[in-house]
Amino acid sequence: MTDGVVEIRQGQIGSVPARHPSVEVFFDVPFAVPLRFRPPRNAPTWSGVRRRARPGPAAPQPVVEGVTLLSPSATMAEELCLNATIWRPRSPANGLPVLVFVHGGANQYGSHAGAVTDGSRLAAHGLVVISVQYRLGALGFLALDRAIDARFTESGAVAVHDLVAGLSWVKKNVEQFGGDPGRVTLFGQSAGAALAATVAASPLAEGLLHRVVMSSGTAERALTSDDAHSVTESFLRAARVSDPEDLLCLSLERILDAQTTVTAQRTPSVPTLSMPFQPVLGTRAVPIRPLDSWRSEALAPISLLAGTNLTEAAGSADTLSAHQRKTAIDALAAGALEGCGEAYSAAIAGLLGRPANEHDVLDHLLTDMRYRRPTDRLLRARRPSRNTYGYVFVGGPRAGDPAASAHASELPYFFDNLDVAIADGVAIPDEAQTLAEHMSRALVSFVRSGTPLAGNVKWDDIGSELPQLHVLSAPGADRDPLRDGDPWRILRQTWSSSAAR
Repeated sequence: MTDGVVEIRQGQIGSVPARHPSVEVFFDVPFAVPLRFRPPRNAPTWSGVRRRARPGPAAPQPVVEGVTLLSPSATMAEELCLNATIWRPRSPANGLPVLVFVHGGANQYGSHAGAVTDGSRLAAHGLVVISVQYRLGALGFLALDRAIDARFTESGAVAVHDLVAGLSWVKKNVEQFGGDPGRVTLFGQSAGAALAATVAASPLAEGLLHRVVMSSGTAERALTSDDAHSVTESFLRAARVSDPEDLLCLSLERILDAQTTVTAQRTPSVPTLSMPFQPVLGTRAVPIRPLDSWRSEALAPISLLAGTNLTEAAGSADTLSAHQRKTAIDALAAGALEGCGEAYSAAIAGLLGRPANEHDVLDHLLTDMRYRRPTDRLLRARRPSRNTYGYVFVGGPRAGDPAASAHASELPYFFDNLDVAIADGVAIPDEAQTLAEHMSRALVSFVRSGTPLAGNVKWDDIGSELPQLHVLSAPGADRDPLRDGDPWRILRQTWSSSAAR
């Protein structure tokens, strides 16, 4: 390892300066080659020094205003999307712990190129940070074994195969960057967190990872074979193909158009999450529901840090009329609250410190159904455990504002990148930076040792009772009624009074 050049099995790669002066970054490092609707094959080799100045191409995805997570200058390429970005200290020691990050985006959007998840500052603490990509949408999750033949038995889970390939690449090559292949943490956010839970539970990933961080995710996102093939039938109609084998050479434009059509067709009338493209159960990659695997002794040695934000669904009700809000609340509550509606509204009012209106109830109901309850079920599945930790992110200095703890608002704190998340010219409040330092240091500690520790503040593990959550909120926040308590406990007690838990 000299002059920013690293020799890996495929050839030599060169670094460029990172955002932190003590860190260098290697862009566009291929870790596998995708085969359409099939698991990837081994990464390519090359001669000379491969040095790139920017992240590699993203996985193909629809460009939807207000939804697409790519920058306007980002490129997409089906055959080149399985690439990684790697940050490491400029003067790396040997045996550094390794953090592998998986981006979110509802399994249809996103890439590893976001400035908020730049790994420079985490690497400056003595980590090797690697951000990987995976195939999205139909290219990553469309089940074609019935429509075509057994060659495509794994087509409904090729995104999981992509991430397994990434972890396998890490195990074989990370020592060349100073990393320890025996201390690998998989960190996912949102859909990336769900995939992290799925990959950790996959028999294909045995021995490839040792810790998991799940930010706003679930271990329950997988489709039965019948549900997956129903999506496939809708997709074939939307793509206007009579012979399913035509998909093997269909243009990306038509694939993405059909994907967008299917997503719109399957979006529920109430504002819940539409994710028609998910890993398919019964495959080699996902033989059983991931949550059931997490209940097993086989995953007990894997340390887990999982949490959500207080108001993940903030803003979901903003575009709805009063009638639509009431209809949505009634529809969701009918299957989830079963007579506990008044108690639930009272629980939300207790969190807010004021009476709860329909906006509040709908936002929290959606937050519970999408994120809090699935995370609670995962933590309960691990109980009792000395290597499992839960948190709830309440927000920065604006903790009383639901937007302060909306979906993805925790990322610039974990990555210590508040300066790129806050508008130019706006000063970063001292309290927010203090929280970012606490969260990023706790994350670094977990990657190093399996225990989140920041300064002299150690997070409690979940114990044997109701999982206790560590509250993440800026000191001196304008309004933080949850500072000294677990904000999930009263909600948990309300949910437990319903049979639909």
